[in-house]
Amino acid sequence: MNARQFKRFLESVTKLTAGQLEQVRSALATEHTERASYQAIEAARPCVCRRCGSEKVVRNGIQNGLQRFLCRDCGKTFNAASGTPLSRLRDKERFDAYAQCMQKGLTVREAADEVGLTLDRAFRWRHRFLSEVVAHQPKGISGILEVDETYFRESQKGSRKLTRPSRKRGGKAEGRGRKNKDWVPVLVGRARGQA
Repeated sequence: MNARQFKRFLESVTKLTAGQLEQVRSALATEHTERASYQAIEAARPCVCRRCGSEKVVRNGIQNGLQRFLCRDCGKTFNAASGTPLSRLRDKERFDAYAQCMQKGLTVREAADEVGLTLDRAFRWRHRFLSEVVAHQPKGISGILEVDETYFRESQKGSRKLTRPSRKRGGKAEGRGRKNKDWVPVLVGRARGQA
């Protein structure tokens, strides 16, 4: 849009009805979140070929809002989302809002309602993103560590050969603690002073 067209647009804003102003506001908000999402995707990874790792890449147009690149060594095209969980993801403009919902600890249903996704799509997105989060866990912990064990009843749900009489409606396990084979010990640890 050139300067003259933009000036006409600004002058016409005063003549819009309340409904039309609301449509313009929602369109601008959508465009803003979409651009922010695409910029986050493009800033997250260095510009190297996903196939051969070469740095000899050139810009090769824009597709679906993302800059495409062409590798001069192998001839393959790619974008910043290639080879990531965001690759071939529909509605990329919503992924930022969905990631914030995951950070808040919302359930799949709550996140789907907040972002405006179907429950099925929200579930698939969660698993798509979690596979990437698991790979980026910290390797070590420092500071004061608190470690303890806790016990859970052993579940043989689905087992065709139970090693004990079945418990009806989640009944009580016999005995307490490590004395009984119905209990499974689980090691629990946390670094003091960290969330």
